[in-house]
Amino acid sequence: MMFRTPKVKFNAPVTNLTLMLKRNALRRALASFYSTVRDDSAVHKVIISKSHDIVDNLSLEDWLYENAPLKPADTILLMWRSNPCVVIGKYQSPWLECNIPFLQENSIQLARRKSGGGTVYHDLGNINLSFITHRDNYSRSRNLEFICEAVSTNWPHLNLSVNSRSDILLNEKFKVSGTASRMTRLRAYHHCTLLVDSDRQLLSHCLKPTFPQENLTTNATASLPAFTAMLSCEEHKLNSNDVMDVLAQHYIKKVSTEFTRASSCSVAYKDLTDQNYFGIENIQKELRSWQWLYGRTPNFTLTHEVTENYTLQVVVQQGLVLSTILTLL
Repeated sequence: MMFRTPKVKFNAPVTNLTLMLKRNALRRALASFYSTVRDDSAVHKVIISKSHDIVDNLSLEDWLYENAPLKPADTILLMWRSNPCVVIGKYQSPWLECNIPFLQENSIQLARRKSGGGTVYHDLGNINLSFITHRDNYSRSRNLEFICEAVSTNWPHLNLSVNSRSDILLNEKFKVSGTASRMTRLRAYHHCTLLVDSDRQLLSHCLKPTFPQENLTTNATASLPAFTAMLSCEEHKLNSNDVMDVLAQHYIKKVSTEFTRASSCSVAYKDLTDQNYFGIENIQKELRSWQWLYGRTPNFTLTHEVTENYTLQVVVQQGLVLSTILTLL
């Protein structure tokens, strides 16, 4: 049985005490996953992050994707909620996707994830789900149907469906979930949002572009506008904690019945500590860096009419101003 583990040479000579402690920490972290694995079984885990920091949660997702042992039938469902923030896709421009001055004035965090797709607003009323699997077991449609089934089973009058763009719609009209994914040769994750009772007004303010789209020339991926709604619009007493509990229990029930060889199904609430997830601080550092957040922005040119007689053209590469041209009309 083969597992993919971080590239650390355990048999190399250890001359540094700090390095030895880190290697031991990595062994302990991976042991928590290996302890439930058997050759003749599948392992299904629901992990719920205790952190409400978006970078912590994106880092946990990336750590599990890179390091958690996954056999073809194994699955991990990671769920989290974050404090108010805006999350852009890997190939997007923050200046095109959100109101950066408004975010800064209101201490709302901006983050760039490692998957493609469009921009989303997060707060504690929004549930984020990440289905981490072996590449052979990847299925967006199965994951989205699971969400619809879990919600509809417990709140039957909520009419949820999946459209051709892998969005979940309420009453076949209002978007309550957007989706994105990331894949390598052996593993994949599909993640999506679920708007339960988010602040709709704050969502609207955050997702206004800093510069009008017609003023920017760029190859950056642009988000597609959509009418959104909250599940709580139809079920007024609904809250994200209740929905998250239902999703976790329904997932365990589903994998227990559909995967006949499943020997381990569990729900765990996790803190992000170096002891549990060795090396996660390096991912956090990368995702918080200016280089990742702004420097990874696809190049663009901003054209701005300064006065009736002058136009300013600003060329930006890797998040930095390369040149400015003032033109007399």
